[in-house]
Amino acid sequence: VTNNSRIFYGGDMMITTKIIKNMAEKMSQDIKTYQDLTQREAAVTELLQGVVRTGSNLLDRAQMASWKDLSHDEQMRVATSLLIGLEENAFLLADTLHHQKTIVQEGKNI
Repeated sequence: VTNNSRIFYGGDMMITTKIIKNMAEKMSQDIKTYQDLTQREAAVTELLQGVVRTGSNLLDRAQMASWKDLSHDEQMRVATSLLIGLEENAFLLADTLHHQKTIVQEGKNI
């Protein structure tokens, strides 16, 4: 999902956005075992980069058929889940930073 080489079905969209949310929860537990604060920050930054890239690919025109495969209510749930997942990953990074820092992560569609 980090590249746009494959077309998804509507169900794939729903599962992918749930995975994005779950990754933030899992990473928040995993980084507690990291002693080095720089290592924590690097791991979460890498996760966020992948999440932004994945989210951008889900929103790409190439995935229009996948979105149309979903009912309006399902589209709203997937979009909401994607936004929450992006937000939770961003908050995780903010909580992980050990000094004030401005970070910009953007993708083609985000």
